[in-house]
Amino acid sequence: AVLEDFENLNDYQMYCCGAPQMVEVAHKAFIAHGLPEDEFFSDAFTFAAPTKK
Repeated sequence: AVLEDFENLNDYQMYCCGAPQMVEVAHKAFIAHGLPEDEFFSDAFTFAAPTKK
């Protein structure tokens, strides 16, 4: 939706949270649409293995 609504992202900051693969794809797409590299912030959600009790 962002890429459809904004022609160029050079005046924006982007905060992206989610699965690592989604964050990586979003990063590449936003940079390709003009987002400055230093204006992309992310938090990739990963899962830890269950601990033994």
